[in-house]
Amino acid sequence: MRPSGRALLKPSLILLAVYLLASCTHVSKNDPSGDKALDLMADKSLSQSVAQWRASLISDVRYELETTVSETGDAFSGSELVDFKIDGPKGGMVEKDLMIDFRGGEIHKLIVNGEKIEKVERGPLFVRLPAKNLKVWANRIEIHYTHDYTHSGVGLHRF
Repeated sequence: MRPSGRALLKPSLILLAVYLLASCTHVSKNDPSGDKALDLMADKSLSQSVAQWRASLISDVRYELETTVSETGDAFSGSELVDFKIDGPKGGMVEKDLMIDFRGGEIHKLIVNGEKIEKVERGPLFVRLPAKNLKVWANRIEIHYTHDYTHSGVGLHRF
């Protein structure tokens, strides 16, 4: 007996959430990850050292996912709310951009702390969130997207 779409969807959504926004990073010439962080927009993979470094900058990451799948079609759509804290003194300024994971797909709307980002900067693996839209302590990102199903071991699959 074939598992229902709902049974397959739950583990896939968890994988997607972990993959999309598992960690974040500030970009700076003085960061402990070295010059590698400056090239993140062009990177197609994430090094362990950068992942560990950027995980130390944020805390209390929480996700709320909504995904729409259909019986037919080559793509799925969804939205994601991500709440997190940037470590530092409450009320302090965020001086550096934040990079979040997002591979492939199309971002239709990106909202950071209630402000729509008109020009979304992204590379093959990351999306840049401008420092001016972030704050030390509590932050909320809202992403609306579509993404093709894959057969590569990354994201949602349709066979």
